This record gives sequence, structure tokens and C-alpha cells, in this order.
Amino acid sequence: MKKWLFLVLAACGPRSAEVVQQDGPRTPRLVLEGQCAPSTVSTPVTVTTHTSSCIRSLNEPTLLDTAFDLDGLFHATCDKPAIDFRVNRVLVVPARGASQWFVFQGFVGERSDALEVGLVIRPQGSLPPDSLVVLPRTPGAVELRWCRTVCVENCDVALP
Repeated sequence: MKKWLFLVLAACGPRSAEVVQQDGPRTPRLVLEGQCAPSTVSTPVTVTTHTSSCIRSLNEPTLLDTAFDLDGLFHATCDKPAIDFRVNRVLVVPARGASQWFVFQGFVGERSDALEVGLVIRPQGSLPPDSLVVLPRTPGAVELRWCRTVCVENCDVALP
């Protein structure tokens, strides 16, 4: 039986390692490190996220400001989400990366000067879809806060 511990952290900046997975004595023990929570001065923002396995591969998260930019990502036979770019923009979070590590959206928080978007790097058994995070246009800046999953024990054992 899998046991997951989800943490809500209230501080800003790097955190000490927090256990996120421990399924028994001979399974990998994973911890989160980095900026795994929004800053204490941000407030949570509810956003819409679309997923797709039908867009061209990007090497890093990319902020799109126009429908033309979004259209250019999709293959001709794929359905595209309808997004009002007059009030929104899209952060494309490509899940695909290294062969066994993928990127997922963790949180979105708003400060007076920027949006904070938490991105979590973690192992995944099957190839997940890419995410299209619909963000408001204001405030203008987007700050990526990276959090990574690190194996600290039994790392020679396959991920469940």
C-alpha cells in the first residue's frame, strides 16, 4: 500500500529535506528539497490547467502571450484549449525531460509584484502529459520556484 505525505509549507526559501514517500524497508525513500512552498507574502491563486500529449516538445517551461504562440505548439490534428489571451497567458510546463524525471505544477501564488509558480521535479513510471497552466496577465512577472525529489535511501530499488 502506497503512503504519501503531502506537505504544506509556509516558509520562503530552501527547506530542509521533507519525506514524501516511504513504502517500506526496501523501497526508495524520497524527500523534497528546494522551494517547495509559496512565499509567506503570497496568496493562493486558483488556475485552470490543461494537459496534452499532443504538443511539440519544449526543453523548459515557456510563457506564451498570444494565441499564435499557442497554436504553434500543437500538431495539426490536435485539439487546442480555448484561452482568452486578452486577460490570460499560458505557462507551458513540459513534463518530459530526463528519462526518469518529470516536472509537475505544484502551486500558484500571487504577490504584489509577481506570480509564483511552484514546479516539482519527481520520478514517474509512465510518460505524463505536458501541462498548460492558464495564468492571469497581472501581475506581470512570473517567478518559478523549483522543488526536486531526491532519493535518500534504498535508491538501488526500482520505483513503485
